[in-house]
Amino acid sequence: MEGGPLGQAPEKQRKWTSLEIVDQMYKDAFLVKKTRFSHLHPELSDKELHQMTVQYFIKLAKDKPK
Repeated sequence: MEGGPLGQAPEKQRKWTSLEIVDQMYKDAFLVKKTRFSHLHPELSDKELHQMTVQYFIKLAKDKPK
């Protein structure tokens, strides 16, 4: 049986704000895309992969339909 001190209910975790959720989703998407680029271009350095990923997301934002 889980619980807090003296058998009390565990503390509730605070809810994430919408901004925190979006921020985490962006970080995850960035890491996934950078990892994908690293498999496609194993010859590139980490700095080059980072720059390629940044450019990908900049282009994605510019090409977004309005």
